[in-house]
Amino acid sequence: MSMKESHISVPVRTLEGEGHCPMAYTDWAPQGEARLGLILCLHGLTGNGRFFDEPARALSETGYRVVCPDMVGRGKSGWLARPKDYNVRHYFSHLEVLVSHLGARDITLIGTSMGGVLGMMLAAKAVTPLCRLVINDVGAVIPHKPMKYMRAYVGADPRFASMEEVEAHLRTIYAGAGPHEPAQWRALAEVASVRLEDGGYRLAFDPAISKPLRWLPPFSLRLWHVWDAIACPVLLLRGAESPVLSAKVAETMQKRGPKRVDCVELPGIGHAPSLMKPDQIALILDWMKKN
Repeated sequence: MSMKESHISVPVRTLEGEGHCPMAYTDWAPQGEARLGLILCLHGLTGNGRFFDEPARALSETGYRVVCPDMVGRGKSGWLARPKDYNVRHYFSHLEVLVSHLGARDITLIGTSMGGVLGMMLAAKAVTPLCRLVINDVGAVIPHKPMKYMRAYVGADPRFASMEEVEAHLRTIYAGAGPHEPAQWRALAEVASVRLEDGGYRLAFDPAISKPLRWLPPFSLRLWHVWDAIACPVLLLRGAESPVLSAKVAETMQKRGPKRVDCVELPGIGHAPSLMKPDQIALILDWMKKN
């Protein structure tokens, strides 16, 4: 198994007109041929591809190639000149460029939160490259209240004097992921932050990604038209204490849309499961073997 970092160029609007922006991704290759195909892992609003290091490592060891992109404005990808372009429509167009670049079919997509929404959009296409979809704690109805909370903390752009301070901050904002080992929190802090010239740290995303959230309507977003167009098998993961994916919405999603929807509720977890825990990784692998 090996991991390498790469990037592609995606079309964007600049202050001068049309332009391009680098979009980074990590590519985890198994030993020998990727006999089991390609898995694409999409992060949440403030994450990046390196948030999937643990599951990507484990999945590639079983024979999959695993690609984990940093959506623009995150990780090692470029930042956009116009904050209003940090929206799902642009992220989706960049995702399609990446899928075309990879040249793969029969892709399994694992998407956390925002990544799950992008996964639903890709799966809903009349001709989709996806053969399976794993949605991590997001659904066909996105409530307004959690988005309002995210808007507040995402745009704060804090500074940290040490990696310990970064870790403490992440333990707070990602408390919904549940308890983790100290080494896991430290690993997350290292990929979720950037070292500054003064020796301090900042989070590894453009705080301007929060600005489009201010323009969202003051009501829940409904994506049933997207959900109903999906045909591939779906694994729906829900944190039992999630404020984003309610039990009622998850139940309704099992009754309409895709023919095969398996829903697993993870006790003691809110938004969102980290997918770093061995039992969560095993759950996904077991489901993929059956589908």
